[in-house]
Amino acid sequence: MGLPLVPPYRAGNSSKDFKLGANFAVGGACALDNAFFTAKVSNVTWTDYSLNTQLKWFEQLLLRRFPSVHWSKAIVRKSLFFLGEMGVNDYTHLLREKNGRDTINTYVPAVVHAIGSLVNNLIHRGAKAVVVSGIIPMGCLPAFLTSFQTQIATEYDPKTGCLTWLNELAKSHNLQLQNELGRFRKVHPEVKIFYADYYYSMMPFFNNPERLGFKEAMVACCGGGGPYNFSLSAICGSPTSSLCSDPSSYVSWDGVHLTEAACSIVAREILRGFQR
Repeated sequence: MGLPLVPPYRAGNSSKDFKLGANFAVGGACALDNAFFTAKVSNVTWTDYSLNTQLKWFEQLLLRRFPSVHWSKAIVRKSLFFLGEMGVNDYTHLLREKNGRDTINTYVPAVVHAIGSLVNNLIHRGAKAVVVSGIIPMGCLPAFLTSFQTQIATEYDPKTGCLTWLNELAKSHNLQLQNELGRFRKVHPEVKIFYADYYYSMMPFFNNPERLGFKEAMVACCGGGGPYNFSLSAICGSPTSSLCSDPSSYVSWDGVHLTEAACSIVAREILRGFQR
């Protein structure tokens, strides 16, 4: 698109570092605040980099760079806001709990509401263009396939080998999120709200990987062995991890994130979706 990389907010030294935008994302961040997890999860060990935290950073940056309310609203109106695939980390934490799989679907409305609240806050601050991402087919990722590996054949999609129940969770989240965005569109017809469909942009990788030039769809390029080349005891980058010779022939880079080749295809598909 000819745009520069957007600098991470936490690495900036002054507001002048963000003349062309800012990236508030943090690895492992959740949509929900830690206060939510304190009542649901036995051991909350991660820092609260939730959407509310990231929104506060955005407000701080606006205040420092544009002290005038007039200029602040003007820059917000001209900006494009991109909200990435939030929710996966929330579900990951909740699934680790006892009976997590049995109760996970009951938490989807809370996660979707947290995402919707951020969108609503941006709109009330003057945003006119917002892209909101759905989540990925979790049941096809090496990390989840390893964590929830089972001998029960019926739990897997016979065509793709993905875990059906995890993909159903992702589809439920995405459907509820799209309904929430549809409600915002009716209330705010003057705002362009786009939905980035990561799920259906990625499913061709697993339905027919060879057609897209991939040799391995559900084995990580960089990892610690096992049927999906993923191990929490030897994650990508650790001394005992191994690296494939050609990342471009793999869909998964490290069991969680996509390779650059896969990301390129997803980006093109999402942009085509916006044009339809």
